[in-house]
Amino acid sequence: MRIAVIADIHGNAVAFDAVLDNLQRAGVGQIVCLGDAIQGAAQPAQVLARLRTLGCPVVMGNADHFLLTGAVQGGGEPISERQSAVRDWQLSRLTPDDLRFIEAFVPTVTIPLENNQSLLCFHSSPRSFDDIILPHT
Repeated sequence: MRIAVIADIHGNAVAFDAVLDNLQRAGVGQIVCLGDAIQGAAQPAQVLARLRTLGCPVVMGNADHFLLTGAVQGGGEPISERQSAVRDWQLSRLTPDDLRFIEAFVPTVTIPLENNQSLLCFHSSPRSFDDIILPHT
């Protein structure tokens, strides 16, 4: 089975639809989302609707956590006025059910593979969704 690992949709339903079309043509049997699904662009509710329809596992990303809490963990960069304004606007577009759906995102997902192997899926690192991954890491 082909597994697609997607991440960093950031509320962009137009781009997400294009990716989903490609995945369908490629014959992907399973999708897992590595987080940062909602915060950032203009279609947060539409992205959530597609994720619900897919029924794929979704990992909590740092931007998803920020959307829910308004806080940055682990000594990240300070929150800008623009980020706060985007968060407020996106929250105004989401329902309580949407927020409960995001709260259900998990820290890691393990996908069983053939030959007693598995795929550990996470945002940033298995330790924390806020770990910074640099090019030389």
